[in-house]
Amino acid sequence: MGTSAFAVPALDALVDSGILPIAVYTQPDRKGGRGRQNLVSPVKERALHYELPIVQPETLRAEAELSQFKILEPSILVVAAYGSILPLEYLDLLENGGLNIHPSLLPFHRGPSPIVNTILEGDTDAGVSIFLMDEGMDTGPILRQKKTPISLNETGGALTDRLSLEGAKMLVPTLHDWTKGEIEPVPQDNNIATYSNLLKKSDGMLDFKESALTLKRKIDAFNPWPTTYTTYKGKRLTILEAWLYDGKGPEIEPGQISHSPPEQKIFLGTGDGILDMRKIQLEGKRPVDAIDFLRGYQDFSGSILPS
Repeated sequence: MGTSAFAVPALDALVDSGILPIAVYTQPDRKGGRGRQNLVSPVKERALHYELPIVQPETLRAEAELSQFKILEPSILVVAAYGSILPLEYLDLLENGGLNIHPSLLPFHRGPSPIVNTILEGDTDAGVSIFLMDEGMDTGPILRQKKTPISLNETGGALTDRLSLEGAKMLVPTLHDWTKGEIEPVPQDNNIATYSNLLKKSDGMLDFKESALTLKRKIDAFNPWPTTYTTYKGKRLTILEAWLYDGKGPEIEPGQISHSPPEQKIFLGTGDGILDMRKIQLEGKRPVDAIDFLRGYQDFSGSILPS
C-alpha cells in the first residue's frame, strides 16, 4: 500500500528481490493540473510498469473492500505513504502483520508530516523506522531503524528522496528477518513521543517577525510543498532558498529588503537576525537568483515585504 513518490523505491526493492506483491493498493486517480485530467499516483505508474494488480478503493472502511482484501489472502502487508489509516480488521487477517515504513526516528514525529517536522524542530539527525502496525497512528513496535545526519541547507524534498531510498534498502532484509522470527520488536516509548500535523498551503505564509533561524527552517522544510511565500506588488513571491547570514549586516526591520553591492547579496530582515536570500520566484515567472531578480525590479531593495 503506497501512493506518493516516497513509496516507489520500496516497491522497486520488492520486485528487484523477486518478491512480487499479489496486489498494490494506492489512492484513486484524482483530477488535477491544466485541463483537470485524471492524475495517477507515482505508485500506480510503477505498478503498471511491473504489470501488477492494482486496487484503488475510495475508502477501506467499506465492507466490500474488506471482503476483496480477504479474497487476496495476504500473509504480510507493506505500507509506505499510503494516505489513509488502515482499519484494524485488515491487520487481523495477516499472519505476519503489517509493516510500515515511516520517515522519522520513532517515537519522534509520528503523524502525516514527519520529514517537515524534523527540519522545523531543528533536529540534527533524521531517520527511517520500519514498525509493526497496530490500531494507533505510528505507535507499533519498531523492527528496524536507521539514523542519518541532516545536511546543511537540505530541503524537505531532498530529505524525502534520501529517506525513501534508505527505507527501501531496509525493507527486504527486515521482511526476511521478521518472517524468519529473527527480530524482537522494540516497543515505542509513548512518554517521549512527538507528533506532526497535516500541512496546509496557508502554512507557507511567512511572518517576518519570527527569527531568521525559524524562517530558515520553514523555507527548507516546506520546499517543495507548500513552499514559503509573501507578496510583492500584489503578486505572490515564493522564497525557495535562503541562508542564515552570520556577518555584520545592515540594520533593517522585519520584512525589509536590502542590497549589498560589495557582496552581491540580497538581505531580508527578520525579528532576530538576517537572511541571505538566494532563490525566489514571482508569481507567473520562473525561479531566479535573488540578485538577478533585483536587476529586473530595482525598487525591490528597500521594499518591505508583508507578513
